[in-house]
Amino acid sequence: MRNERSPVTPSTTLLLECLHRAGMRDIVTIEAATGGVAALAGTATRRDASSVFAKAFAEPPADDVFVAEAEGLAALRELGGVTTPEVILANRELLVLSVLRPRPRSETFWEQVAHALAGLHLSTTHPPRVEAALDAGDRAALERLCHRLPELLPDRPACLTHGDLWAQNVLSTPDGQPVLIDPAVSYMWADVDLAHLWSTSPPPEAQRFFETYAELTTLDRDWRARMPIVQLRQHLAVIAQFDDDWGAADQIRATLAPFRTRT
Repeated sequence: MRNERSPVTPSTTLLLECLHRAGMRDIVTIEAATGGVAALAGTATRRDASSVFAKAFAEPPADDVFVAEAEGLAALRELGGVTTPEVILANRELLVLSVLRPRPRSETFWEQVAHALAGLHLSTTHPPRVEAALDAGDRAALERLCHRLPELLPDRPACLTHGDLWAQNVLSTPDGQPVLIDPAVSYMWADVDLAHLWSTSPPPEAQRFFETYAELTTLDRDWRARMPIVQLRQHLAVIAQFDDDWGAADQIRATLAPFRTRT
């Protein structure tokens, strides 16, 4: 099970145990992946089948998060036409996917990402269901809370969104086509995906993505100005979930600066 290129580590040992319990007993080596936050992950080379990418948690969560992730990948693929990794296995303790490649450093690739995401957003618009779910008193309270939003954000239809679209969740197929991974799907404003990618240090070549996406979706000229406001949702989620907020608190303070005094 061990070789010089892929030393045994606690994470690879855990993944191997989970893969064995799932019936994959032909694992030759596991190379740990880097860059993730919550789950342990790695690429497993198999003796009798193609290599796979596996994820597990050191402490299995109470919810079926991997099953939900697999369902999200299926929704992106089947409803939105987005290329996603093949789900080989998903259960409470383990997610096994087909192996992908790092994304190429090219503007052409990011143009393809723009086409894929624009297609997802434009083809999955959905009417909001809030009015049907909440009574008049609930809606009045919500409107009082959000009374400033019409001044700040344009009206947008709901569409299927990836939900966690930072650059690390964009990979590539062997033939160079963009692939989206690790979704947190919902019917939401398209700006949620755009703001997440815009606000999380995309590579320089991704500028072509934003230009192409704007052309495909006829974004208004002010879209860049509202990205920090839309991204507040994600910044607050990061603070709520992780000890290290990776600068989210500072980003929130900067965005809120114009609103600290009444006008």
